[in-house]
Amino acid sequence: MSQPTQFPQWLETHPELLSRNINIHPQGIQSHFNVWTSNPFEPVKHVVKYVESDSSEAAIIELLQLDLASPNHVIPCEVIRSSDNSPCLLLMPFIGLSYHGNDSGTYSELIDSFYQVAEGLEDLHRQNIAHLDFALGNVLRAPPGRPHFDSRVVPGKWYLIDFEQARVFDQGPGHQHAIVLPIDTQYSKPAGVVQIDPYSWDVYCLGLTCRGMYNVLYLCYVTFVLYDSHIVARLLQWIEGDVQGCKGCKIACYCRPTARRVRQALGVVRWCLRTWNSASGMWKWFFAT
Repeated sequence: MSQPTQFPQWLETHPELLSRNINIHPQGIQSHFNVWTSNPFEPVKHVVKYVESDSSEAAIIELLQLDLASPNHVIPCEVIRSSDNSPCLLLMPFIGLSYHGNDSGTYSELIDSFYQVAEGLEDLHRQNIAHLDFALGNVLRAPPGRPHFDSRVVPGKWYLIDFEQARVFDQGPGHQHAIVLPIDTQYSKPAGVVQIDPYSWDVYCLGLTCRGMYNVLYLCYVTFVLYDSHIVARLLQWIEGDVQGCKGCKIACYCRPTARRVRQALGVVRWCLRTWNSASGMWKWFFAT
């Protein structure tokens, strides 16, 4: 992650932003270091992140914009490059400053949230891209129930952000050798683990992210009775895998499932829940009539 920085004055007069009638203001909300929002005294609609012109983040974001439909969960973004070597801009719709839960706090929606972020991670891995900083602070949920001003944003959909640490590899999951992990990541590395399969590290962080979604969004903010909490506990333990076993993984790591297997398992759980809820609703209707 970048170090905190002061507001760059050139953003106020950037011709590409002015031509789009986007006003980035010194008092705009700085959501993350080199990420700024539009004027807070107006309805906030845009987020701008500036990165170096040769940044791999910009190249990866451009690649992932080709088709924004699910299973792609990357936030819609326009990469604005300059003719010289000045920083390029990543222009995104404003969804929120942090992750968003759902209002109903149902077990089905919890599993659906897990499914969506797993689906997004699987799609990255399918393209040999490892996020390497997958975390609760790097997933956002578009507010459900109402259309967004940007038609590309799907209400209720989870989006992945911040590809600053992301890398493209020659080999995919199950074939990629271990790498030295980035120093600056939101989740701490397990004790004694320095090198690990990058895709396996992403899945480990996926488990921690889902655990955080469960703890923060549901136990703290929503009156939520999870009648099958042991299922969630087993799922999270399975996703996070054998942390200590990773010390011996020099090639591909099999201490936890792949993102694809996680998405498949969550899909089965989600289908079972929807079937159960439908059947329960039918029984209630039957006995009420």
